[in-house]
Amino acid sequence: MSYCDIIRDLAALYQDGTASESSCTAVRQHLRHCPQCRQYYRICALKETKQRGFGKINIPKQGEIMGNYEALAKRIKRRRMLTTAVCAAYVWVSVAAFSVLLFVRSRNRR
Repeated sequence: MSYCDIIRDLAALYQDGTASESSCTAVRQHLRHCPQCRQYYRICALKETKQRGFGKINIPKQGEIMGNYEALAKRIKRRRMLTTAVCAAYVWVSVAAFSVLLFVRSRNRR
């Protein structure tokens, strides 16, 4: 088995973003120097794009995933606070309206 065969096997993992950092480095370095493997990689990437109907999927790294969760948690917290404020305002307006209604009824009875 030649080094080109190994790189061609790793090329699919590299393209999907699932290869380790050292494998990615090895694939990049080899593709810079080997025109046959570079052509093979281009053909495979083109086939993959046509099969899926869209471009390369970028799989987020660990830090990016946590960043997305943090942003989501902030949005949920804001929405929860807004919902609580709206409910509190509704209760306050309801109590005020009921108080006014009782006040008006008590004045009409006199």
